[in-house]
Amino acid sequence: MYKKIIFLFAIVITVGMSAFAQNEDAAAAPKFAIGIGPELNMNTPEGFAGGAGLSFDISLAKALAAGINVSASYNFAETFVLEFGALFRFYLLGIGHTGFFAQIDAGSTLIMEEAEMMPVFMGGLRTGHRIGIGAGYFEPYFRIGYPFAFGVGVIGGIRFDITPNSNERPARNSRTESSDANEE
Repeated sequence: MYKKIIFLFAIVITVGMSAFAQNEDAAAAPKFAIGIGPELNMNTPEGFAGGAGLSFDISLAKALAAGINVSASYNFAETFVLEFGALFRFYLLGIGHTGFFAQIDAGSTLIMEEAEMMPVFMGGLRTGHRIGIGAGYFEPYFRIGYPFAFGVGVIGGIRFDITPNSNERPARNSRTESSDANEE
């Protein structure tokens, strides 16, 4: 079963890399990203759990990003898990915050089984490939860590920048323009 999941993950990355070209300028890359997606993980004592995650990250430097992940998974029997984590990501090629990345996750997990709730430290390593598609992105990933054994999933989302465009000149008022004309 594990071989099938790893093989499927390799196919998704290969198809994604060949389907979309990356021609973004790193300086013009969006600064923020938010996404959501499904995941299959081993976040349960027996069998697999299906779930979904929400991710938000901020570009810090040419190849670095930081943010938060929130995910929930359920094994459709008795185990429900909520994960809250901070992320620190390094893009291996550093081109516009797209491409292959390595990520560290740390936070807390709430494991709910039957009538019990157990808080646990969560830590892990994640690797994947963010593919920029215009203002959006597609991101297949694989992760390992504790208390989950592994997870494989895909996130789709949008990238945006809320800072003003530095190429635009500030508007001048008519008083300033008339005083400039008088000085000439």
